Amino acid sequence: MVAELKFRYTGGDSLTNSPIAGIRIMAALPSNWTKDLAHSIGEVVLLVRADTDINHIHSQTITALKRPENAGWELVACRDMPRSDASKGLDS
Repeated sequence: MVAELKFRYTGGDSLTNSPIAGIRIMAALPSNWTKDLAHSIGEVVLLVRADTDINHIHSQTITALKRPENAGWELVACRDMPRSDASKGLDS
C-alpha cells in the first residue's frame, strides 16, 4: 500500500521551508517503509510504501510524531493513494 501523509507545523517559529523537517519525520517512521519526501514548503508531504493497512500507517505515524525531534508537528492527512498516483512518487 502507498499512503500520502501530510504534516503541518503548529509549534511557532520553525524552519518549515526546510526539507530537514521532513527528513526528521521520515527518520522516525518504521525503517521497513519506503519513504519519499514529496513537498516541504509550509507543510511536509511524504509518500510511504508499507506492507500494512492505512490504519496501521496512521497509528505508527502518530507514534513517530511523539518523538522530541518532531515536537510541534501534527498529522493533518493520511490517505491511501490510488494506484495511478502512487506510481509517480515511489520506485516500484
